[in-house]
Amino acid sequence: PPLSGIRGFAVSVDGSSPCVQPDRCLADEIDFDHSSGGGLSLGTLPEGIHFVRVATVSGSGVPSAIATTTVRVDGSAPKLRLDGVPVGWSNRPVQVAAHAGDQLSGMSATGSLGPFTAIAIDSAVPTRALGDAVSAQVGGSGAHMVSYFARDAAGNLSAAETATVRIDEGAPRVTFTAAQDPTE
Repeated sequence: PPLSGIRGFAVSVDGSSPCVQPDRCLADEIDFDHSSGGGLSLGTLPEGIHFVRVATVSGSGVPSAIATTTVRVDGSAPKLRLDGVPVGWSNRPVQVAAHAGDQLSGMSATGSLGPFTAIAIDSAVPTRALGDAVSAQVGGSGAHMVSYFARDAAGNLSAAETATVRIDEGAPRVTFTAAQDPTE
């Protein structure tokens, strides 16, 4: 530490320097008094990428070299899309794929606790895949509910979205009526 000790820390968010003068920090530029202990809250930052600059300030007001770090703020859920849902009815099983995207924290697979995309057919246990895409097969005649959701790298979970897949795999049957009409 300098001879005069540490007075505190000057902090700026998205500004050029935490101190107006390059060689001196004024008392009102010190955001965190060293003697108080604890930490400093940056408050609620808007979504996006922010640059936080910090200088340690001596008791005589001389700042250290500025340290810079990047703070990424993402409070939005990922955006979803479902591909493969036919318009109307299908006469065979259907492969559907859910895709998720997030512009801020991303959807790159980073392990079991990272981003994932999930899809469930008829309220069954969801099929989950790490990253931004997952697919599942829908089969069997009838109307099937497909629900899908995702979690981004920041931990934001999307609301489940749904779609309906209609499948009719049975061929039509022709029957004749045994009754005859005497007027014919």
